[in-house]
Amino acid sequence: MVVFAIKAFIRLTYLGFVMARQHAVSYIAYIINAVFWLLLIMLPSAIYSRNPHQFVVLFLPAYVAMMVASTGASSVFEFLSWYVYQGLTDVYREAGLGVYHYLVSSHVVDFLISLTSYFLLAFIVGSQIGLEPAWFLRVNPLYFSLLFPAAVAVETFFGGLAAAILTTTRIGTGFYGFLLMLLSITAYTPLWLLPSPLLGFLSPAVLVAELLRASYGYSAIPGGLLLGMALLLILVYYFAGYAMCKLADKTIAKYGIEFRM
Repeated sequence: MVVFAIKAFIRLTYLGFVMARQHAVSYIAYIINAVFWLLLIMLPSAIYSRNPHQFVVLFLPAYVAMMVASTGASSVFEFLSWYVYQGLTDVYREAGLGVYHYLVSSHVVDFLISLTSYFLLAFIVGSQIGLEPAWFLRVNPLYFSLLFPAAVAVETFFGGLAAAILTTTRIGTGFYGFLLMLLSITAYTPLWLLPSPLLGFLSPAVLVAELLRASYGYSAIPGGLLLGMALLLILVYYFAGYAMCKLADKTIAKYGIEFRM
């Protein structure tokens, strides 16, 4: 069973890389767009911050968290909207592949793009405030190693959420803009400003941000508690997302699917 799951994951990852080659221009445009937003907002804020080093470590992880979560949702919107119009969704379903499989195929590519964007942005900001590029590579390996499973869980959760909403309600893809605003607010809100820092984890995206912050020693959550919560929440977010993906697949099988903007 485990061997079969590993082989299936490898095949879906290969499919994701094939699809990513077709969307290479979109990925490049996304990274360039992130750099421009950095130059307009993040860089001036870091330069004029009383503690620019802390600013970089606290707020850039929020960008990574938002990107991971939003790519999960956007992948599903693509699969259940544009691909329906183009007929590719039917091709996937005829091959026995549903929403969850499409999400899995994008995990590795999306995570690599997220980390590439993070370090690119970090190097740009760091070069302006006196941080050497090597500084961003000095991470705590324990927390950093949890980033990939956390990113997979968070991407699956938001992908499943988007799938469930698109297939069981009449809400269209305009919901994506609202979801991005919600992600931005929750990911960028410092946990220490909340009545309890643990309330921040009501938004799954916060887990990715906090693990990356902890990798640099800036987490608002004690280390042991964060590790325990991370291991538990990775499972909770992942299986919740998986369940919502399967609900979407069952709904599509029963009622079909329509193209909606």
